[in-house]
Amino acid sequence: MTELSLKEIQQETLKTFVVLNDICKKLNIKCYLAFGTLLGVVRHNGFIPWDDDFDVMISRKDFNILKDYMEIHKNEHYPYKIITRKNTKNYTCAIPRFINTNFEFQSLYKYEKPFECGIFIDLYVIDSCGKSKQEQVKLYKKIQKLNKLYMIYKNPNNGKLGIKNVVRHLLSFVFHIIWGNNYDYDEKVCKIIYTNTDDTDEDVAILSEDKLMPFRKSDLKDLIHKFEDYKFFIPSNYDYLLKEEYGDYMKLPEKETQIPHHNYKIFRKEL
Repeated sequence: MTELSLKEIQQETLKTFVVLNDICKKLNIKCYLAFGTLLGVVRHNGFIPWDDDFDVMISRKDFNILKDYMEIHKNEHYPYKIITRKNTKNYTCAIPRFINTNFEFQSLYKYEKPFECGIFIDLYVIDSCGKSKQEQVKLYKKIQKLNKLYMIYKNPNNGKLGIKNVVRHLLSFVFHIIWGNNYDYDEKVCKIIYTNTDDTDEDVAILSEDKLMPFRKSDLKDLIHKFEDYKFFIPSNYDYLLKEEYGDYMKLPEKETQIPHHNYKIFRKEL
């Protein structure tokens, strides 16, 4: 297999997103550029030159449509698929991914169990998050806690030594006794969200993200921005989201920090 350079990863990732975007158009659903990819399109009209992934956000309703469609039409759309904690062995990330399996993903974290991936698009799912700030914070903390417990359940090895590592293994053992080996954590998370929210909520958020940043549903309007040779949807409240995440986002970071921030390699499979 041949390892891809950063530029090649960006090129193949963009091709993969074009496929995803075309499928979304076919299904009359939308995904919006998010996080580092949103920053790249606003500041650079494309990728941040040193960025190595592609982030989009999509409503829970549209994600379920996309996920079900890809499962039914998996042969038609091979080598593309969606991976989740439910359908992919050893995948512990709360963020689903749209992947191209003609490539192989290799994590550089030695404690991380290998899982099927490839060139990928991170799919950040947008959920209703409650009517008050107090409700939102409570729900967010609950989801974050559940995601941490799931990491321990599926892979207690987190690269740390000592008593914390022992405790994680003991907890994992107990969780497997209580939940079995194929516990559907994503279904549990969705049930908690549906129980504590409803469609009348004005605010939505990505509850799997490291920071709670609620925004209005009405902010997801059809704003289109140029990304290299393409045009994609971005949230109309992009200025708020970018300021919350990056502060003065138009200012370039220090030169020494302009490096890829994910710890993995991508290889082209010999087909």
